[in-house]
Amino acid sequence: VCGEGCAALARLDAGLRVDCLVTDFAMPVMNGVELANAARQRLPKLPVVVLTGYASEAADAAGASDFALLRKPIDSAALIGRVSALIAAA
Repeated sequence: VCGEGCAALARLDAGLRVDCLVTDFAMPVMNGVELANAARQRLPKLPVVVLTGYASEAADAAGASDFALLRKPIDSAALIGRVSALIAAA
């Protein structure tokens, strides 16, 4: 768990192995879509879930990317289901 995008990228650069990136859209320094794009430069097939209360802004920022955008609030079962499906498809 990282508090902001730069810390998450530093952990990936240090060799942290992850099956899926789950991030919030609204974060300090960089938003969740920017983090996802930077993470995918390192791990191109990394499944990504971006949680947001700002669906239109997140969708605009994601563009044509294949991120899963989930609108908050989301229950844990729905989040787990989405993450599981992305990992299975990767």
